[in-house]
Amino acid sequence: YKFRTLEWEVNNGFVNPDALKQTVTMNLNQTLDKDILKIIGFELFLNNNNPIGRASMGMEINGKQIFPDDMQLFALYNNDFVAAKDRMIPINGTEGIEAGNGRIVIRYKDEYNPFIPFPTPDGLHYQYKVKMTLFCK
Repeated sequence: YKFRTLEWEVNNGFVNPDALKQTVTMNLNQTLDKDILKIIGFELFLNNNNPIGRASMGMEINGKQIFPDDMQLFALYNNDFVAAKDRMIPINGTEGIEAGNGRIVIRYKDEYNPFIPFPTPDGLHYQYKVKMTLFCK
């Protein structure tokens, strides 16, 4: 496999009662390298696990929907206790999807949930990083 990494940061500024009740949305739209023929699968990593119960995302490759925008993150995420070789989430079974010089679009949404707080490592603002590793041929 070849590996490509996409990263984004979820950050909603300083914590105040109104900011904590907001929904944070991110759109990532990138051109894939022309040497990538197929995307076989992907793996997600978050540097903070709080969003797993709140966030959702959608993904499309070359205009083909891989999963809808409301796919819950907990259904796509494997924790560190899963062996590295088993963390890949396959796309289109074992066939993958044609990708050469195409586009990948990710729509990420982190919604307010009073029972799952936003991560606030320094007590002033909340932020976390999401990393998606693409398994490619």
